[in-house]
Amino acid sequence: MVPNPQTVQQSAEIIWFSVLQLPLHATNKQGAKLELAAAVRISGAWSGQVTVSCTKAFATQAAAIMFALDPAETTALDLSDALHELVNMVGGNIKALVAEPSKLSLPFDVQVPGAIQPNNERHLTTNFDCIGQSVRIAIEALDAAGSVAA
Repeated sequence: MVPNPQTVQQSAEIIWFSVLQLPLHATNKQGAKLELAAAVRISGAWSGQVTVSCTKAFATQAAAIMFALDPAETTALDLSDALHELVNMVGGNIKALVAEPSKLSLPFDVQVPGAIQPNNERHLTTNFDCIGQSVRIAIEALDAAGSVAA
């Protein structure tokens, strides 16, 4: 079972404010096209994947803040590193909420997820707005083979 939406939302808001000094607001709108995504996997008593997807503009701003760069100086690697840091923090918070024992993988790049599944006990998607840019956090339970559970 995935954590409840309010807990995920509060956790993400705290991470965004403490790391980026930026407000993060849950929204029912999908917003601009998501262009980048990174994920971590949690394995153990509960297995799942946490994915953070965002616009390139948001990733650029996050990288500039995290690495004290001018946004125009950020590289694709900077954007990936910033997104990896954020998904690792979100994943670590989710890991603390699921059954023990569990392990958190290193962050990795993934394709931006396509269709949004409805929220249920096996899947949770929350859309956010941050500085006018779209961010999405998705949590999916995985089956024993490491595939998204039905």
